[in-house]
Amino acid sequence: MIVAVVRWMFKTRGRGIASLICLVSLLGGALFGWNEFCVWQARSNLELRQDATARRWLNWQFWQFRSDARLHIWRSKLARRSGQFSDAFAELTAAKSIGADQSELDRELALILIQTLRFDEFQARDWGKLISDPRDDEPEIAKAYVTWAIARFQFNDAGRILKVWEQDYPADPDPQFLAGTIFSGMSNWEGAEACYRRALKLAPNRADIQFSLASTLKHLLKLDEAIFFYREFLRTQPHSPEAIAELAQALLSQGELGEANEVLTSGLKQLPDHLDLLQALGELRLAEGNAAEAIDPLQRVHAARPESANLASILANALQAAGRADEAMPLFAFVKEAHESRLSLKELTNQMIRNPSDVDVRFKLAEITGKYGSRAEAIRWFRNILHIDPDHLPTHRALAELFELTGDPIQAQQHRQIAKRLSN
Repeated sequence: MIVAVVRWMFKTRGRGIASLICLVSLLGGALFGWNEFCVWQARSNLELRQDATARRWLNWQFWQFRSDARLHIWRSKLARRSGQFSDAFAELTAAKSIGADQSELDRELALILIQTLRFDEFQARDWGKLISDPRDDEPEIAKAYVTWAIARFQFNDAGRILKVWEQDYPADPDPQFLAGTIFSGMSNWEGAEACYRRALKLAPNRADIQFSLASTLKHLLKLDEAIFFYREFLRTQPHSPEAIAELAQALLSQGELGEANEVLTSGLKQLPDHLDLLQALGELRLAEGNAAEAIDPLQRVHAARPESANLASILANALQAAGRADEAMPLFAFVKEAHESRLSLKELTNQMIRNPSDVDVRFKLAEITGKYGSRAEAIRWFRNILHIDPDHLPTHRALAELFELTGDPIQAQQHRQIAKRLSN
């Protein structure tokens, strides 16, 4: 049809060129108008968080405006929301090269940093800017802030954000899921269970919620349900050693030794040196009455985690049952010492929840955790102290010692040097 019209115009004397110019202008205007319509639709759908539709409208343009920085910003947003962070960075770089608004670039970069949990690179003072002006990124901002606050035991701050987030996005399971995480951190297993169940109703197939609910039910000794949800989790995450170990322990507690053995045998074929699986195997052999066979896997785990009082107790019982009481005695003494110190953990945790900025309380918690629980967890505790007080001398000394013990001499030396500077 268009070809016929063009031919007609060329046959028309004195009007062909002018008519052609007019037609091209009309077609150009129509295409430009269509492109602008696509851009408007993309922006509207982005604001409504209908990302798939927004992406289609961007792709339906007849040509791409390579010099239009806003399109690169929007593509960065789409990539970030879908977890494609390298693509998001690339789009930001393209936007910057053609003169995008710096405040928009800074905002998108901040959102990428908090979504990838790179809080050390994110300026904490910028939380206020993002929270007061969330735009269409409220779920991402809220999730990152709550994660950040939980890590610092700022549960009251996290709770306030969760309430607003849940009100604005009632179909989003993450507010309930993270509320369950807060209750778990406070050892309020009943509260955690209720939150995880509500989250699972909103997202029945989400593996992380299934696993968290299973672990909570295991703490509450609701073992039948715990086993069910561990199995549900393993349908989609069959190679998770943590879930395999916890399922085996739950089966063991139920007296299902045969099933526990099958689960562990399968897991150890894939990961023969995984510490959680080896510990579960030692516990299983001890429950079977094979104390001698329990000792080797337990000793291998104990060599890597000598600070774990729970593990020391299991190994001591295995050694004693195998007739090696002399070797068990120092472990029993360590367990008794740990028990006396760990009695104060609950009260210290309550104190920290009431006053998250109390560095002394946090230090005591980290110290006990590193000595009788988990060195890796203690390192996280001590690092959180440095977010509150970067020049806390006892923390730098403690981190230097812990990194030395865990085989990281470079970080040990870094903290040793900082401690030396602070002590002068």
